[in-house]
Amino acid sequence: MNYYERIQRSLDYIEENLKSSIEIEKVAQESFMSISSFYRMFYALVGHTVKDYIRKRRLSCAANELLNTKKRIIDIALDYQYESQEAFTRAFRNYFEITPGRYRKFKKGIKSMERVNLMEKYFESHGIEDKYPDIKVLKELKPMRVAYYHAYGKSPEIIAITKVLSWAKKNNLLNGDNSHRFFGFDNPSPSPDRDEYGYEFWMTVSEDENIKGDEEIKIKKIEGGKYAVINTSLSDISNAWNRFISWIKISKYGFGTHQCLEEHLLSDEEINEKTVDELIENLQLDLYMPIREG
Repeated sequence: MNYYERIQRSLDYIEENLKSSIEIEKVAQESFMSISSFYRMFYALVGHTVKDYIRKRRLSCAANELLNTKKRIIDIALDYQYESQEAFTRAFRNYFEITPGRYRKFKKGIKSMERVNLMEKYFESHGIEDKYPDIKVLKELKPMRVAYYHAYGKSPEIIAITKVLSWAKKNNLLNGDNSHRFFGFDNPSPSPDRDEYGYEFWMTVSEDENIKGDEEIKIKKIEGGKYAVINTSLSDISNAWNRFISWIKISKYGFGTHQCLEEHLLSDEEINEKTVDELIENLQLDLYMPIREG
């Protein structure tokens, strides 16, 4: 599963348990991610923290019941895990700027939080899901600002990753908020008759961060684009790329001209606790193959 599918699993779990006690650790388990990685990707893809999403979805569903059922306000409050009607009223008013009682009475329009479906939001059907259920078509990988390092040699991945992560630690960017994503790609690709090649590694940095490069680490903007995405492990990466090739031959897409990418599924916690060799040993990847309408 790619990042989007993992977070969707957590969203589905939340929706199934809005009227039950929800432990964030259990929600993260549904995504097969560490807590830190889960927090980062949930916010990046959903646009809300997981706690805010749960709160807003509960209040939105409660608002729907206020209008469409005759249940008592206290019963609705208890259903959605509020300890008292007073606590529910306070939360409802803070979010919707009206009390539950007045909302039910006057049926005033409010802007509620709709259920998020990441697969509908970010992906489109490629028409051959029955043969290639593991391949998804991402409508757009949005443009990014990245810090990067390009290495060349027999093991350029280790060099490039080490350089960027060391720079990130030096600049206190791996502080646990997990707001960054990590990408890499062969540049140039390995030559069959040589054991040396290039590898470029990226770490996303936001426009809000006053981040500048140095003599080794440079900053640039990446265009993004439409991609086919598949999840894999480092040991199975060749098979994943070959699966892309087989898929595109019978799909409605052609190869795009933007950059092929490997997204390294890393968290601040892992980076701070492990060596680069240890990070790579059990690395999970989302592969991004650039595509265009055929």
